[in-house]
Amino acid sequence: MFNASMLPGICKMIKWIYVENSRMRSIFIIEFISSIFAICTALLILLAIIFNKKLHFNMRLLLICFWGAIIITCIGTLIDSSYYLIAIISKMDVELCDWLSFTQSDCIALRNVYYVGFLMIIVSTSFLAIERVIATLFYRTYERNPRRWLSISVALSQWFLIFPLMYYQNHDNEYIFPYCAYELFNSQMVANVQFGVITIQICSFVITIILWTHNNKKLLYRKSQNENINVRYQLRENISTSKLLVPLVTIVTIFVLTGVSSHILLPSQQTDNYSIIIDQLVKYFFYAEIQACFLPIASIILTIILYNTSKIIRSSIFHLFGLECCTKFGTKNSINILPNEFIHRTYFDQLQRK
Repeated sequence: MFNASMLPGICKMIKWIYVENSRMRSIFIIEFISSIFAICTALLILLAIIFNKKLHFNMRLLLICFWGAIIITCIGTLIDSSYYLIAIISKMDVELCDWLSFTQSDCIALRNVYYVGFLMIIVSTSFLAIERVIATLFYRTYERNPRRWLSISVALSQWFLIFPLMYYQNHDNEYIFPYCAYELFNSQMVANVQFGVITIQICSFVITIILWTHNNKKLLYRKSQNENINVRYQLRENISTSKLLVPLVTIVTIFVLTGVSSHILLPSQQTDNYSIIIDQLVKYFFYAEIQACFLPIASIILTIILYNTSKIIRSSIFHLFGLECCTKFGTKNSINILPNEFIHRTYFDQLQRK
């Protein structure tokens, strides 16, 4: 594509894309603002999960990893948008060209936080789906025998898997681009990684939906068979937790699938026509940055969905702000109750209703 000998042309392109054209600047402003809000809302959900003991330990730890990954990714988009906005607002001519012309090493330095967080999100959703499979298979004893070693080993393995991958990259690339995206430097490698990511995410989505419907059917059957309260409670917990995961895996799956279309807009490597390449690059830059902006916005939407659909999350948020007495959750707040205690309380509540 572009090498050091074409730097004057790249500088003209940078000025046209980022200074004379307001589209990219607008996207960076939206990305900057949404990233700040997303970090705050994701941190709120993270704290709500940490302090809510009603959730099973394994589920809670894996959800902490998931929302931690969301925060890391949003920090990455905040760093990315801040860098571009600082360059556009405060740099002129030569400095602007120097800041916004990227080699592969420059791009890795700028985008690594974002990509680490993104891969962590994918791995987290897959491990959450696996944990729900185990919870469904052993639902009779899962609360009494929590198998904490499972979630702890899985949580640690996420970090041991991701960080070596981020450093196993080719930093020696002679190309220079007026935009930072890994796929510009090695489109084939990124396509292979993306295929694996899409496969994992679709599997996580399908597993979550299947478990949700399966546990619903099983609960209806157990009710008809007059199973004991403890068994029905375990099934209800599986259903509510699977329901909690549905919006998570759905939004992440949508985000991953939108990445497929980005390869359609990648500049063709089979043409040497400079004007065609420039036109393709401009379209790709705009679309790629919109996709990056989607994640913090999706994180805010996900927070709103969880607040409105999950009583567990909502009661925990009220607890964090000390608002139990002002809400209908105040009298029956179970945020600090261990799962076994909650089973006993539920049992006696149902006896009283009888």
